[in-house]
Amino acid sequence: MANDVDNAQLLEVLKEIRAEMRHHRTLLLQSMDQGRSVEIHVDTQLLAIRQQVKELKGELELLIKSELMGLLGDLEIRGSRDR
Repeated sequence: MANDVDNAQLLEVLKEIRAEMRHHRTLLLQSMDQGRSVEIHVDTQLLAIRQQVKELKGELELLIKSELMGLLGDLEIRGSRDR
């Protein structure tokens, strides 16, 4: 009789452990899914930032070239006046 009670208690403990393990597994899977979502979001944001940097770099290059060409033109005009 005592053996049956011990087995019943052991069975209940095992059921609780299994339920807790299922719960932990569910939480782990949810965490992994959220991690993937965050990773995708970060990758998307980084891609957008890289694109903006690329565009700004191009604009800055054009701005610097135009400034230099303007300065060069001014120097050429001054040089031709001095001759």
